[in-house]
Amino acid sequence: MRKTMVKTFAALLSLLLGGLLLLPALAAHAENDKWYRVEILVFDNPAGANAEEWEALPTLAYPDKTTYLIEPDHPLARPSGKPSAAEQPHSRIAPSATVPTSLSAMPFSTLPSSQREFNSEAARLAREERHDVLFHQAWLMPIGPQSRAIPIVLDTSGDDAYWTRLQGTVTLYVSRYLYLKTDLWLNTSGDYLDSDWRMPAPPLGPVTSSADLTRAPDPLAGGIAFSNSLDSPTTTTNATTSLAAPAQPLDDWKDNDRSQAVYPDVLQEPVYPFRHAVTLRQIRRMRSTEINYIDHPMVGLVIKVTPLPGTSR
Repeated sequence: MRKTMVKTFAALLSLLLGGLLLLPALAAHAENDKWYRVEILVFDNPAGANAEEWEALPTLAYPDKTTYLIEPDHPLARPSGKPSAAEQPHSRIAPSATVPTSLSAMPFSTLPSSQREFNSEAARLAREERHDVLFHQAWLMPIGPQSRAIPIVLDTSGDDAYWTRLQGTVTLYVSRYLYLKTDLWLNTSGDYLDSDWRMPAPPLGPVTSSADLTRAPDPLAGGIAFSNSLDSPTTTTNATTSLAAPAQPLDDWKDNDRSQAVYPDVLQEPVYPFRHAVTLRQIRRMRSTEINYIDHPMVGLVIKVTPLPGTSR
């Protein structure tokens, strides 16, 4: 139990110190960079599992500095004395509207699901039953040069100590043109492998501000659930300690969106419920206002980045 308390305290301290140290960088984003509306839809393609021979032991890691998306009703999206991001006009605007370039706009605060342009595409994928939607969000953010770009974590595996099917980060930056860098991986059941071999567990994601750092591990709940009352910025230093157990054969694991870690004992580490992971690593030049598709045998990523008039640059 002492080991778990040390990890929890370390995560809490990292979240607080990382947020305080990187607040000036977030302010610089808001003041100097042009604002955009971003929407990303990620889905799987199980039929492509045998399209090629996948790297047996891919290098999987989160950057030291990351940021993450927050819900519009989260305390971080509510500047002191002001309504929440969900209640502010800029969170209900059309893609062509103008937003203020200040911290009051709360970059990385997600827009309501009704404002997502790819809703019909996501619904079509669900109807076909050949694909699962792994991630779908829209948000506002400033985008500047690569030197100031901060990777955005698309999963919350570090909050609850279970491995989601999609993990990793995306990074958006401007270098004459608009670029998307993906460093994502898809955890799989490994049906395409020739044996019962399984890879070691990848790292869990960094703890986000939505985590409940006051709760101890609950072996019956299937993971560590975190909650957070800190009023810290959305950018944090990733000091997440990998909770990976040694690679070992397991039976009857199913590949699903919220496969949870298992605690045979409260002091034992969670078990990676997948066998393998395939990576989606690309740097793609994009055209703003257009729908861009990132192709991969097992993962599809659709993104649209729309500049907001009236902002910097």
